[in-house]
Amino acid sequence: MHLQYSFFFLTPEFTKLYLLTKQAYAQLLEEEDIKIPAWFAFNSKDGVNVVSGDSLMECGSIAESCKKVVAVGINCTPPRFIHDLIVSLKKVYFGSLVLK
Repeated sequence: MHLQYSFFFLTPEFTKLYLLTKQAYAQLLEEEDIKIPAWFAFNSKDGVNVVSGDSLMECGSIAESCKKVVAVGINCTPPRFIHDLIVSLKKVYFGSLVLK
């Protein structure tokens, strides 16, 4: 089996460490020179922040700073928040956006 992408998302037990975990993933991708492109997925309950309460824009900035991240996703989020989340992410992340 040939793995083409790595995908990082957080299960509920990790939501309290959301921002820190994304920073660690980005650092791991860079430091270990992982050759598999990655994408990060975020979700939101309020349309502004990720579920941990961290700023979505700060999380998007982390993704933007990592050359290995080729896309950012939004999932498990009420549809009424999607538009504003996309607008916010596009201010700090300039790669592909994925919605699920």
